[in-house]
Amino acid sequence: MKKDQCILVTGPHGCGKSSLAFHVALTLEENEDFELLIVTNPDDIVRYASKDKKQIFIIDDIFGKYNVHEYDTMWWSKQGHLVLTLLDRNKDFKILATCRSYIYRSVDIVTVKSSFVHHNLIADGLQLTEDNRRTIGKSYLSSETIDQLGSEVIMKFSFFPTLCADYSSDMKETVVEYFSTPYCYVAAEIEKCNKEKICITFH
Repeated sequence: MKKDQCILVTGPHGCGKSSLAFHVALTLEENEDFELLIVTNPDDIVRYASKDKKQIFIIDDIFGKYNVHEYDTMWWSKQGHLVLTLLDRNKDFKILATCRSYIYRSVDIVTVKSSFVHHNLIADGLQLTEDNRRTIGKSYLSSETIDQLGSEVIMKFSFFPTLCADYSSDMKETVVEYFSTPYCYVAAEIEKCNKEKICITFH
């Protein structure tokens, strides 16, 4: 983010895109005197952009969380050139966005592809190592809990960070069962996706 003005972070659900983006943005706010603005509507980027302030805008799930949001894709297709103007007039204007992998693959917008530097969190060199995952796990759970998990369990799913965040000691499964076969977590994600599809249909 120090080098580039616009970055788009992609990866599967639960792999840590949002946590990473907010951590980076907060670091820039604290250490580099950037003003941090969290937006959900792309219109707000144009509305609140300054000509001379150091600003970083965060857009989590830039094209939608479970499904592609038509308004967001249309905006970037038709109004994205406004962002290019903002980039040119202020080199301390930055955007950090996240997007789920399958949504990113289904969206092809020239403005976004040309202006954002893309980082895929499951690409070689960016994937979380086993040590990374254990460190993340121990920030949510006790060392004793994480130490029960073998390497194959730790590395099994890209959404390991979210499994750690959602884990509760009063669950019926053992720790190993919960992380090896996370049926409840996957079922909940499918239900959320289906609910959003229903909402979009009714709207």
